[in-house]
Amino acid sequence: MRIDYLENTDWEPLLVRLIAPSVDGALAVQVEKLAGEWMANRDLRDRCKHGCMMKFVGAKCDHGTILLLVQWACKECVEKLLQAVANSFPQIGHAIIGYPAGVVDESAATQTTFVSLPGRRVVLGDGSAIQVQPFEISLDPIRVRQYHKFCALTGYRTSAELAGSKHTYCDNGTLFSEERRRTAEARFLSYLDGAAYCSFHNLRLPTEAELLAAMTVDDDVRDLSPEDRAALYRDSPRLIRSQGKTLTSTLDGDKVVTRSGPWVIKHPGWEGVRWYRALRGRNDAACQLYVVKTARSA
Repeated sequence: MRIDYLENTDWEPLLVRLIAPSVDGALAVQVEKLAGEWMANRDLRDRCKHGCMMKFVGAKCDHGTILLLVQWACKECVEKLLQAVANSFPQIGHAIIGYPAGVVDESAATQTTFVSLPGRRVVLGDGSAIQVQPFEISLDPIRVRQYHKFCALTGYRTSAELAGSKHTYCDNGTLFSEERRRTAEARFLSYLDGAAYCSFHNLRLPTEAELLAAMTVDDDVRDLSPEDRAALYRDSPRLIRSQGKTLTSTLDGDKVVTRSGPWVIKHPGWEGVRWYRALRGRNDAACQLYVVKTARSA
C-alpha cells in the first residue's frame, strides 16, 4: 500500500483516507472491524515503544473514499495497521494521512510582535539583584509556523528531531488542528535550537533577569487573589503572554537556565519552586522560545 503524509498530521485523533476503485458502506464496516480487532490484539501483546493503546476506531464512506479515524496511535503502529488493511483488502492501494495545509495568512503566522521594556532592577531567586537595561522582547513565544519557516529555509533539524523523539516542535499532541498548528508556540526546543533561530534572524535569547522583568510587574513578594492577578495582567499589556518553560541565555556552570514564571507577581515562596527555575543541557529539548532584539535587528 502506498502511504502519503500531508503537511498537517496530528496523531490524536489521526485521520487516514483510504482509496480504492470502489468503496461502499459494507467495505467501511469491514475496515472498521479489522482495525478495531487489530488494535485490540496489539493491546494484548507487548505495546510499541510509545505505549499506544486503543481508545477509538471508526470508519465511514466519505466522497468516494473510506475515512478511517484512529485515536491514539503512533506512526509505527499506524503503518503496521495499514499493512494489515492492505493484506485483507488488496483493492485498497493508497492511504493518505493527515490533511493539507489549506490557505493561511503566512504573514500573520510568521510575524513577530515586539514590546519595549524600560530598564529595571530585578531580584533573582537567590536574592541577588541585576540592573536590566531597556530591551525589546517578543510579546509571544515563537510559533510553530515561524520555526518551521526557519527550518525550511536553512535545512536545520532540531535536537529533538535528531534524537528521534516522539515530541518535537512540529509533531506533538498539542497540535490538534490546522489553526492550532499555525498559531501554537513552538515547544520542545533546546538551547542550541533557540541559538540557531536567533543567529539566523539577528536576534538573541533573553537573559534570566530579562525574562523575569518581562513576566513580572515588580519585585514585591505578595499574595494576590486569582481575580486580582488576572486584572493586573490585563492592565499590563507589555508583559509576555505565556508562562511555559522558556529558554534563556544564562548559564549556570555547563547548564542552561530555563524559567517558567512566576507570573505577573512574585508570590511568597516563588524562589523555592524548582519548576520555575530549571537547569538543562544545551541540547535538552523541552522549552519554548522568546527572542530579544539586538542592535543589528533593531
